[in-house]
Amino acid sequence: MKNSNDTIGNRTHDLPACSAVHQPTEPPRASIIIIIIIIIIIIIIIIIIIIIIIITIIIINRSSSSSSSSSSSSTSTSSSSSIISMLAQEQK
Repeated sequence: MKNSNDTIGNRTHDLPACSAVHQPTEPPRASIIIIIIIIIIIIIIIIIIIIIIIITIIIINRSSSSSSSSSSSSTSTSSSSSIISMLAQEQK
């Protein structure tokens, strides 16, 4: 008669119930949600920074174009008067 502790091949008859293969546990859902929220917040901050940069560039371009347009209008007036004076001298 065989003892209950005898082996059959590589297995024993009375394996303890806790000897099941350990399976990796899933990370808690709360941590995944927190990570997603942090990523969304970072993306929103980056978008806000880009908008601020674009607005700053637009303001700088408007201020430089208004100052250059006033100087270009005076330059065009002086160049027009010089062209008129040159034409007047050629006609004499």
